[in-house]
Amino acid sequence: MKKIFTIFLFYSAFIWLNAQTDPIKGVTALGGNLNTTSFAFEDNKGQLWVGLSALAGDNSRVDNGMAIYRNGNWEKPYTTGRFNGAVQEDSTILVTSYEGTYQINPHSTKINYDVTKGNCILFHQSQLWIGTMGNGLYKRTTSGYKKVDIVIANQQYDSILSMETDGNNLWLGTTNGIIKYDGTAFTRFVIPVKNDLPHPYYKRLQNQIISIKCDKNKVIWAMNANIVDSIECLYLIQNGTVVSANNALQKNCGQAELLPYTGHSMGKDQWGNIIIGMHWGYLLINNLSVEVYPITYNIDRISDLRNAYKALIYCNKYGDIFTLYYMGRPYKIQTSLYDINDYLTILNTYRKTAIEKLDINNIKISVVNNSSAFNKMDLIYQFMQYPTFVAPSVSCATPMYSSGLWLGGRRTDLGKVLVAAQTYSQVGSDFLPGPLDTVTGIFDSVKNMAYNKIWKIDRQTIDGFKLNYKNSGYSIPKSINDWPAHGNGNFSRHLAPFIDTDNNGIYEPTKGDYPDIKGDQMLWWVFNDGRPHNDTKGESMGLEIHGSCYAYYNIAMASGDTNSLINRSIFFNYKIINRSKFTYDSFRIGIFNDPDLGYYGDDRIASDTLNNAVICYNGDNFDEGKTGFGKNPPLVLCKFLNRKMDAMVAYNNTSGVINGNPDNDSAYFYYMKGLFQNGQPMKFLDPLTNTLYNSRFSWPASFCSPSNLSSSGSQPGDRRCIMSTNGTTLSASKTTDITYVYTLLHDPSKDFLKENCDTTSKVLKKLQYWYDTKSFPSKPYFGVGVNDIPNKTHDITVYPNPANTSITLSSTIPGSQVQAVVIYDVSGRELLQLSATGTSELFQTTISIADWPAGLYIVQMISDNGSITKKLIKY
Repeated sequence: MKKIFTIFLFYSAFIWLNAQTDPIKGVTALGGNLNTTSFAFEDNKGQLWVGLSALAGDNSRVDNGMAIYRNGNWEKPYTTGRFNGAVQEDSTILVTSYEGTYQINPHSTKINYDVTKGNCILFHQSQLWIGTMGNGLYKRTTSGYKKVDIVIANQQYDSILSMETDGNNLWLGTTNGIIKYDGTAFTRFVIPVKNDLPHPYYKRLQNQIISIKCDKNKVIWAMNANIVDSIECLYLIQNGTVVSANNALQKNCGQAELLPYTGHSMGKDQWGNIIIGMHWGYLLINNLSVEVYPITYNIDRISDLRNAYKALIYCNKYGDIFTLYYMGRPYKIQTSLYDINDYLTILNTYRKTAIEKLDINNIKISVVNNSSAFNKMDLIYQFMQYPTFVAPSVSCATPMYSSGLWLGGRRTDLGKVLVAAQTYSQVGSDFLPGPLDTVTGIFDSVKNMAYNKIWKIDRQTIDGFKLNYKNSGYSIPKSINDWPAHGNGNFSRHLAPFIDTDNNGIYEPTKGDYPDIKGDQMLWWVFNDGRPHNDTKGESMGLEIHGSCYAYYNIAMASGDTNSLINRSIFFNYKIINRSKFTYDSFRIGIFNDPDLGYYGDDRIASDTLNNAVICYNGDNFDEGKTGFGKNPPLVLCKFLNRKMDAMVAYNNTSGVINGNPDNDSAYFYYMKGLFQNGQPMKFLDPLTNTLYNSRFSWPASFCSPSNLSSSGSQPGDRRCIMSTNGTTLSASKTTDITYVYTLLHDPSKDFLKENCDTTSKVLKKLQYWYDTKSFPSKPYFGVGVNDIPNKTHDITVYPNPANTSITLSSTIPGSQVQAVVIYDVSGRELLQLSATGTSELFQTTISIADWPAGLYIVQMISDNGSITKKLIKY
């Protein structure tokens, strides 16, 4: 497995692994440890009823009683007994147990002994049903409880672990598969059993259905009692067939990787989405898409990321979710208040480095504020669906594994080369977040804690601010208010760039100042190398770096348009400031890339010296394996835009050789100069003359050769490379910078290995032209360039606008002519669609936008006369 050692060390270095805290807004610890829980239920008074038993190894229930959470405290009216489920009927709580059915109301408690060994209870078609362990299925009638015999193919099924209704059918999770009851007949569904299991016991667990739920689309989900991590625990019924949930989610780009391999229960939220309790929070499954809601930080093993074992989940009618952990604290999550960004903010303080995603166009990436980009080694953030380098329009495969900044030069007073570089963080990093003291050049971890962040801003937010900041009642967006324009103390007063509308040198949003960003979305962060280096094992250079990553988006661009590559391009800029008192000569800037193009083991890397770029491409026209792109894989290009590429070394994922992974600062710097690690020049074979020649560029002719790409002199393999600038002088307090771009080049009908240099050269020249002329073909959201002038015969009015809580849509045409009204966000994602009213009255409706984020939205009315769009600003 590639880089598994990297991942292990990365996790072992986490300082937050065993931390436990009441973390974020909307999450409340309910106090105390409940040990194992069998069910949770909230009554009409808001009291939470919890069974304190669980399945033992023989599927019997442990005898621990029941607890009730009310008035902020846990009460335990029953310390013994096996309580397994509850429902409410009027003012009475009905609780099924091994002893019988408890009927608890404010005035008395009665026990009905007709049904014993009760495992589950629910109302189906206005009748009460109870499933038992070994005693069968019962329904309540006017004359008492009546047993309903479950006989299929002359076999009796009497052990029922879970129940669910879809309105028409009753679904039973038994110790031997899933059973549907349509009121007259029973049908059994069996989980496919793996035959290569280490013990026959595990085969039985696969068909012990401990939890069963029907989602909002009437899809039946089943969780079995599996405890083996190589086996799946979650299944669904599609078209009358049991299907692995992992297989059903495979098309959704890694969603299946989020599912647990062992679990305790499932629940449903108020909209009918499936929820699964995990040790760290819960999963929500919405239309075969998985969302993650973490609340704790005590993930102490990689395997625990998929561990839901003995974590119970329950959702009440208000959407509040309760998670109850084995030997852990129970939590209440108010989903209306929960914000994943709150969790990430706290998590970043534990991590020492922050992470953020750029997601405005067709490429979705993650960036860490130590210069690490794409971050495929960071499983935590992959698990929380932070993208590494993903182009969903191309494939679920990823073309990049990691990227980082390398800086190096000779300190003139010492005559010694120093290097700061970022690769995989196996042993830490050469960089840390935050600026350096402008007086002493020293790094202060306490003062820098406030800068362990990446600031994110969208063009649409700025556009809305510029239009409305003077308006009474307008609330300035947090991303503008919190923009880190100035450092405090001895930190620089010139940090994140901003537009100073009154030229007073002070960032004042209330007076109209706003962030100065590139692109339609930008990330900005600051970091430094002000400590001894872990990666290169060298000394600090005293450098402060201001990083930015940005992208443009043209939402109206047709896929065949040659300008559409703007939607698959990501730009980086690093501004490097020498905060030391020393001068560096031969100072070089390098960009490290590990471009795993789908399957990592068959890549090639070539240099385009004319266009200051490197090109990663597949060794042949089919990218193999589970992680591969398949036929006609793409190319990934990395190009310097404001500097000349003076050297490029492609090296191998090996150690102890002159063209393998560098392990000291001298080796890093030799690579940046276009030399082997031992300082010797790279030699390549000229195929025309059959002679060796020296070059600072790895395989400079391989990509642009007259013949096809497969004739490249390099063998396919696990490649990584460093591309670098020529040496300059960086004096004390001086600044230099570099801007570069990644582009994914893909055409599903094109074999790039048979292309000549023209294809990539034209792309690279177009990117350079856009940069030089500042003419990026940007159209980031609906409404730009769309006619907003009212059409008296076909118009829609949006008011108030800007708005904060609600808007009214009013049309000049009758509802019978309106086909639909659709509202989109900036990315083109549909948020709301209103169907036609079919009346002769003029179309008018009011909708709530109180829960929407501040920003720009597009309202589109589609009618018999065509369509018209209007902009809406939410503040």
